[in-house]
Amino acid sequence: MTAEEKTNGVEEVEVDTTEAPAEKAAAEPDAADSKPAAKKAPAKKKAASKKKAASKKKTSMIKITQVKSGIGYQGRQKKVLAGLGLGKIGRSVTRKDDACIRGMVAKISHLVTVETVEG
Repeated sequence: MTAEEKTNGVEEVEVDTTEAPAEKAAAEPDAADSKPAAKKAPAKKKAASKKKAASKKKTSMIKITQVKSGIGYQGRQKKVLAGLGLGKIGRSVTRKDDACIRGMVAKISHLVTVETVEG
């Protein structure tokens, strides 16, 4: 410190306003390194028409009736009964006939009966 800086009792500090080389690289990307922004493809209208056609199709339904109690069977089988909406002997539910429901019915086939329902 020089004598002139001490006269006021306050130190004067010189601040470097130049940016570090790493900060410059982050602030200004090179034109060669940057990639052009990817453009999104326009939505296809045919996919929507297929969905409409599929929704117009009537899905087949199955009627599941519980004919035997879940008492004495594994807890997993009781949870499958509850997942299907069953729990009491004689109770029936109607569900879409898809692979998920068919898999659940296969796990408890000894407790239920299955009928195919139209519409």
